[in-house]
Amino acid sequence: MINECRDSYFSSWQSVIPYTTPPATASISIIPVFRDFIKKSHLQLGNTPPKIHWMQGLVHGCRAAPTIGATVGTQVTVQRLIEGRISEGDPTFTSMLSSTVAVGIISSPFLAVLNGQTLGRSVSQSIRLLSAKQVGAIVTREISFLFSLRVSEPVSQTMKKRYGDKTAVMVTACYFTGFFGSMIGHPADTALTLWQKNVSIVKPYHLFRGGLTKSHAVGKFTVLYGLINKFINSH
Repeated sequence: MINECRDSYFSSWQSVIPYTTPPATASISIIPVFRDFIKKSHLQLGNTPPKIHWMQGLVHGCRAAPTIGATVGTQVTVQRLIEGRISEGDPTFTSMLSSTVAVGIISSPFLAVLNGQTLGRSVSQSIRLLSAKQVGAIVTREISFLFSLRVSEPVSQTMKKRYGDKTAVMVTACYFTGFFGSMIGHPADTALTLWQKNVSIVKPYHLFRGGLTKSHAVGKFTVLYGLINKFINSH
């Protein structure tokens, strides 16, 4: 009887893990890098970024973690469900891209709130001022972000086959997929930040302000996300 209860417990837990891991992992991963997202928003507006002590940065990260973790976790989970329906088997490039676009559209209101947090805006302000062009910018940005997050694992597996199953290989793959994915979608992210502050886009190159800061932050986030996932899956 005890063994049956134990087996039932572990079976139930194993079925829940795929859905609880993404939000928990995203919540933890965002904490040490959130201050970089605050800095990138100031740079996007053409301002000098504030000097944020690492401890203060952790406090900001902890405050934003529940919202960001729930949003990113939900995105990843929904993306996998949609992807599975489309591909009906091993994921393909088309299924990964299609699911990413769908999730980007569905989650746009929540993501407006998240970017608003880096600007010191409340939830109600971000939702009330959400416009069609902001939604367009969010979807464009999320296509690159979520797609890079999704392909980091396949890229990591490919590199492992070639260079060996080493943590350094996984870290490198995660960082660069996150970095370049962020850089591709950065102009859309800048447009969102400017529009949320009612600032017009004067010159096209302004859309790249804060690009390196954000891309390094996303790269580090993707690495932490991958390492925590690896730890959880190995236990």
